[in-house]
Amino acid sequence: MHKCKYMKNMKIASLLELEAKLDARMGMLSDSARDKLEKERLGKMMQELVAYDEKLNNKALSFIDIDLDDGVAVNYAKFEGLVEGI
Repeated sequence: MHKCKYMKNMKIASLLELEAKLDARMGMLSDSARDKLEKERLGKMMQELVAYDEKLNNKALSFIDIDLDDGVAVNYAKFEGLVEGI
């Protein structure tokens, strides 16, 4: 069994950086009609990011048994919802 340490690094390197960029972009927008649409779009992206972060955190805290002899398809299934299907 392996605790997914690399998932923690992925969260720090990718998700937190993206969240900070989205926050910064939202802070630069005004109250014009065009910017309101952009705020809604960014808000949806932020909600999706939070949901993904929650899934990633749950997997990172669990112990996942990975056997390289099982093959890629079997091991990918263990990360359902986090990676694209193959």
